[in-house]
Amino acid sequence: MQSTDAINNQTFMMDFFHNGLTTMFILIALVVGVSLPILFFPKISFSVTRKY
Repeated sequence: MQSTDAINNQTFMMDFFHNGLTTMFILIALVVGVSLPILFFPKISFSVTRKY
């Protein structure tokens, strides 16, 4: 994106970092959502895929 207008550049940067932060927060929430049950209930979470 090439623009000489300072307001357009500032808007682009704000949108870029807003989208980046939103993506990072969603990824962290997904990692936490997967990790917590495994950490708190290891026997139950591994017995789902194992017979013994």
